[in-house]
Amino acid sequence: MRKVYLLTCALLFLMGALPAQVTVTGLVSFGSEDGPEIPGWPVEVWSAEDGNLLNAGETDEQGHYELLIDLAAGTETTISVRTPDLCTGDLLEFLVDVGAGDTEIEANFVICEG
Repeated sequence: MRKVYLLTCALLFLMGALPAQVTVTGLVSFGSEDGPEIPGWPVEVWSAEDGNLLNAGETDEQGHYELLIDLAAGTETTISVRTPDLCTGDLLEFLVDVGAGDTEIEANFVICEG
């Protein structure tokens, strides 16, 4: 019985230490939300808490992106999804609170809005 208990505790401990994968997706468009999509546009995901780059990529031919980030299982954190705005020279940013059970986050951007 003790072996079963110890094995169960060890498995629960390991499951808590394994990374949880979160998918960050979105669309980058020009001018307005229903404006033309921008292919090849850079998008980055940063930890808002410690400033570490978690992943970076670019949009596909239809202006969509998908970036995977690894977080410790059960972690609650805040991430910053960023992309440059060509017209203003500023970084557009979405701050997103990621809960322990979240597996997908969506952040859409409009470049040169307005």
